[in-house]
Amino acid sequence: MWWDFRDEQIHKRRLYYLTQFATRAPDRSPELLPELLLSASTCICDFFPDNRAIDWVSASAEEQTRKAAKPGIAATALPEIMEWATDSVFKEFGWSNAFYSLDAAQTARTRFFPERTDLVIVGWGCMSLTQQSSWQRRNPPRPRRVLPLPVRPVFVNASAAGKL
Repeated sequence: MWWDFRDEQIHKRRLYYLTQFATRAPDRSPELLPELLLSASTCICDFFPDNRAIDWVSASAEEQTRKAAKPGIAATALPEIMEWATDSVFKEFGWSNAFYSLDAAQTARTRFFPERTDLVIVGWGCMSLTQQSSWQRRNPPRPRRVLPLPVRPVFVNASAAGKL
């Protein structure tokens, strides 16, 4: 589904994330994944602010320092960031790590990472159900060509097959 992000209603439903590209893990295949990855998954990419930067979230000081070091936050800057994050949660950003506006994401990036060029702001948007229905009426689905199923299914043991 394609959306026109100039539409004001969609723009109101967009969330923004401040993140950086991750490097492919050494145990991952270069044939399947590029060297640099950008993902919405916190397992792959680090996001700012991390939930552990909020005072009332239960996390040890070591865990907070370790998590802050991933996007390049110095331990000396952590108290200022934690104060900002605790004051800003549910005002400028929400759970989990999502800024409510592009302006809030840009302000945080400028304030805490003025010299960094490797951080990116990524926006994700969604339509309301009313907009989806309207979009679907204007863009009816194309007929699909259905291929006949084989008479007998074929099963392959992927672990025995080697590289896919």
